[in-house]
Amino acid sequence: MTMQVNKDEDERHLDTQQIRCSAGDGPSKFIKFVKDRYKHLEIPVSYDDFHKWTLHNIDLHWSAVVDYCQIILKDQFKKVLEHDRMGIPPPKWFEGSRLNYAENIFKHIGTDDNKMALICTGESQTVKEVSYSELKSRAFNYAKCFTKMGLREGDVIAGYLPNNDLAVSAMLGTAIIGCCWTSASPDFGVQGVYERFSQALPKIMISVDSSQYNGKKHDNLKKVAELSHKLTSLEVVVISHHMDEEIDVSAIKNGILMEDFLDLGKELVTEYVHVTFDHPLFIMYSSGTTGPPKCMVHGVGTGWMMWNWMITALALRCTLVLYDGSPLMPSKNHLWDLVDKYGISILGTSPRWLSVLEESGIEPMKTHSLKSLRRVMSTGAPLRDDSYKYIHRCIKSGIEIASISGGTDIIGVFMGFDYQHPNNYGFMKPYLGCSIEVMTADGPRCKLGESGELVLTKPIPSLPVKFLHDDDWSIYRSAYFRNQPGVWSHGDHCLVGEHGIKIIGRSDAVLNPSGVRYGASEIYSIVETISGIVDSLCVSKLSKTTDEKVFLFVKMMDGHAFTNSVAIEIKSRIRSSLSARHVPHIVLETRGIPYTSSGKKMETIVKNILSHLPVKNVSSVSNPECLDYYYSLAENDVCL
Repeated sequence: MTMQVNKDEDERHLDTQQIRCSAGDGPSKFIKFVKDRYKHLEIPVSYDDFHKWTLHNIDLHWSAVVDYCQIILKDQFKKVLEHDRMGIPPPKWFEGSRLNYAENIFKHIGTDDNKMALICTGESQTVKEVSYSELKSRAFNYAKCFTKMGLREGDVIAGYLPNNDLAVSAMLGTAIIGCCWTSASPDFGVQGVYERFSQALPKIMISVDSSQYNGKKHDNLKKVAELSHKLTSLEVVVISHHMDEEIDVSAIKNGILMEDFLDLGKELVTEYVHVTFDHPLFIMYSSGTTGPPKCMVHGVGTGWMMWNWMITALALRCTLVLYDGSPLMPSKNHLWDLVDKYGISILGTSPRWLSVLEESGIEPMKTHSLKSLRRVMSTGAPLRDDSYKYIHRCIKSGIEIASISGGTDIIGVFMGFDYQHPNNYGFMKPYLGCSIEVMTADGPRCKLGESGELVLTKPIPSLPVKFLHDDDWSIYRSAYFRNQPGVWSHGDHCLVGEHGIKIIGRSDAVLNPSGVRYGASEIYSIVETISGIVDSLCVSKLSKTTDEKVFLFVKMMDGHAFTNSVAIEIKSRIRSSLSARHVPHIVLETRGIPYTSSGKKMETIVKNILSHLPVKNVSSVSNPECLDYYYSLAENDVCL
């Protein structure tokens, strides 16, 4: 659910080592490193000028990154980048070199390293701690067992697992032998998992008997049993006693208990398998907000998305606090309790969670020390300006707020925290090496104050290697190069500001009534500050014969009624804050708003329902029962 990183070794409250990529001084340290490395060159010292330098000196920049991050390579690369043009297939990086992801994670670990690697906890409040030496030993045990089962480079292993040490150990064991890891959370239903894993074709699936969320225990064995028969590629299904109870796996095809599985490889000796930079490491999936989950392959040279990215932080000898379950259980202050208990310095969150805290009147500044907390990170959706203010007013004054922009598609980050203008709420700076621009639909670069599509004009190492089952590259081309050849379209609608770029929302969710283009987040930032409103959804209904109509659905807090006066206030606020052209045609109350399991609003699915367009991604909705209301509206075109 959330990610927290702690870098303290002894007292767990003060940093005991310097992490090169820490915020604030991170860019300046790297700039100094580059200046020392290329003494014969004139290297600019300001971030903006240095960013331009990285775009004009791609080979020099990324070669310096390899050395700065102390990446272990088996062989030296012959060239950094095949060519600097965006296109299909993507250009190759670091040709001639080989590496192993897990080896780079464990590179600082001694034979008896008692530094804590993982602290696993959750809403159940049980705690499990794993040292670095223990984690490495467990990962190699998994690697031996996978090898014993006959797995080789490129084979796929799937985890249907919660956010815990088991998932981390199994993933690193997968990487050790050059196999490919793919995963899904236990809160996914059978259909959602099947849509993903049936594309990836895993030979082994690892899962748990049950999981817990929002105070309830959820049986997982029935779902695993059904999947074991539906996923014909599976040769072994490994079940862990997640809740420490005796279980029966006889209904699971090729099922085996974890303790029996781990006995298989005891006598084997396994070493790191070194592979090319673009060798498959992760198979990841799009969120399913716009259609069936796309199945993208990322190479060993990269590691992102929130869970995968978090694990990569182990290469810095951080201590990771893995939280599983509802972040609001057993209380809404639970994560803040953990910050103080473990000295967490970086807390990964989502805009939705922060909104819930603000609406509930939670003020950690008054109830907690938060001495160790340096940075609050947020991703998954644009962070509202009011949420920035809430963090500084009620959580910790002056703390770094890093709202970051990237995605599963690039397994990395395009833009993030602006160190030079930290109070420039919502506006982000492109990261080093990322050639980011905002373009209009027909191509020209957007000017100051204009909005358009976020694009990438030069390659970065973390572009997807390929899509599965896409031999003619048609899926790849449709996903990223649908607008202009040679320009990667990321799918985000952005605003160009004086000091950066602001994400407005997904391009496919942009509203365009009467030719006025704006993002739903502009409406949310106004509506969700109105007393009594807990959530909202703004979508358009398309028509072949008339202009699109904008619908605003609001969810009221318990004890607050939706009345005509509320609708009038909403429209008045939007008109005064934005313009009359931004006012929705219809404002309605809703009991539920569709979200993905990762907390993203699913505007497109409601848009398609109202517009009588195909709806293909219901399995990605974490609360599908809420869709009945929107289907009922679509059936009654009189009110639409």
